[in-house]
Amino acid sequence: MSDPSVTLDAGPAAAQAPVGLYAFPARAWHRAEYAGLQASALGPSLTVVCEPGGELAWADSSVATLGRRYAEQLVQQEGARQRPLVLLGWSVGALVAIEVARRLAGRCTVAWVGSIDGSLFPALRQELQQLPPLPAAERAELEAVMRRWLQASPLRAAWSAALQQMGAAEHELFLRQVVAAYGHALPQDGPQPGSQEHALWSRLNCLRLGLGHVLPAGLPAPLRCWRSAEMASQPDGLHDAYAGHPGCSEPEVVAGSGHLGVLDSPLLHARLVAALSETAPPAGRQPA
Repeated sequence: MSDPSVTLDAGPAAAQAPVGLYAFPARAWHRAEYAGLQASALGPSLTVVCEPGGELAWADSSVATLGRRYAEQLVQQEGARQRPLVLLGWSVGALVAIEVARRLAGRCTVAWVGSIDGSLFPALRQELQQLPPLPAAERAELEAVMRRWLQASPLRAAWSAALQQMGAAEHELFLRQVVAAYGHALPQDGPQPGSQEHALWSRLNCLRLGLGHVLPAGLPAPLRCWRSAEMASQPDGLHDAYAGHPGCSEPEVVAGSGHLGVLDSPLLHARLVAALSETAPPAGRQPA
């Protein structure tokens, strides 16, 4: 049975394409991240998998939860087509794509996962786990500041939901880099998009999703990686986690692109078209 809380924004030719092409946003509700791909030659065959409603509705979600629900939806969607699937993810969306691929094992054929500016979070997670804990007195003071702020925050419910989903490493990071940095000046200007508090919550919730997810030990499908020119010199936590595994390719740099604009790059579009053409079944073996 289909999950009514999962939205499939499908191009007009998506159901008939020889390869099932699915993309997962970094922020589950934000399908507009893929507007550039939808307007490209890939658009007719592309399906963006996302959540209805606004971002605040998903304050207590996780990569594992999203991956489970999306995988079930793709099994329902693909039915008896028996065509290969390609799963794309940008930033945190790449973590979701890997998790979906893991959950589709033995149920659908995932030809490869495409990571675009793959998440830094696996590497950052390892770094955080190696940091010494905050001194007890400093921690107690920061926790007190946080409690006073939450009591007055118009976004208290969303903050509380996100904080409850944080593990020890993410909570420690929140105290160090948010509460300590802002102190008594933590924003309280409300939940409306564009407010300082909403912007901070949005960044931290995305950080929580990425840091809270543990990658599977084995690579569930071949991994192809593309990096914007802006991020090419930064660690690629997803690729680095699987470097040396069979099926993990070296990242390709998308010249002239930045992290926020790489999905709009015609060069990336051309490379994805070429990769998909290599994946399509031979003529005469088209899926039903």
